[in-house]
Amino acid sequence: MKKNLLLLISMLWGGVTHGQDWRIAPVVGLQVANINYSTALKNALNDFNSTYSNVSISTGPALKMQIGALLDYPFTDRLSFRTGLILNGKGGNTTYKISDYGVSAKVRSTYSLNYLELPLLLSAAVGSNDFRLEFGVVGGIAVSAKNKYRSTDSYYGEYTGNLSIGNDRVDMVKPVELGFSIGLVKQLEVGRYPLEVGFHIQPSISKWNTSAKYIPEYFARNLVIGMKAVYLFDL
Repeated sequence: MKKNLLLLISMLWGGVTHGQDWRIAPVVGLQVANINYSTALKNALNDFNSTYSNVSISTGPALKMQIGALLDYPFTDRLSFRTGLILNGKGGNTTYKISDYGVSAKVRSTYSLNYLELPLLLSAAVGSNDFRLEFGVVGGIAVSAKNKYRSTDSYYGEYTGNLSIGNDRVDMVKPVELGFSIGLVKQLEVGRYPLEVGFHIQPSISKWNTSAKYIPEYFARNLVIGMKAVYLFDL
């Protein structure tokens, strides 16, 4: 997969150096990331909660960023193709409320999953008011994965650990992820070049937890929803 990604990047760069119509577009975004757990996995959490009545469990989103650059090739003024490299932050929070041995505390577990992504997108004008619809598929390679525990009570303390990336039984995060992206942006003229600001949603198709290979009904998928800005200028 890594060799194929490097080959694709090389081909894209070759096209850029020989084409005069390509534009480059720095990208920065702020988004809410969440983990969608399967029903079976949610039920397992609930079963754990009912067995240990002094523990309550809830899941929620985490604030993440994306940064990178796109290459844009316009077929017409209303349709263009985009690809590039984006470092995208994903993950989510799990909160445990614990009452044990006379100690009550809230422990938050934050998954931080970072992917280097290669998007393959189409950008199409919608209507006549400079709105554009951006959609396509996104492939990513996991470059880092961590889990951080933070407690409101010193009894449980704080801990940050790396999550192993790989396809073996001992690993926790799969190295490759596939998803799709759809967004709606407003194009503004800033100086000589267009600035796009808008909303995007990116759900994962693949399951990121390696354990899903061995217990298929216990799986988790990433989801990000947020805002991003894309500034296009000629190469």
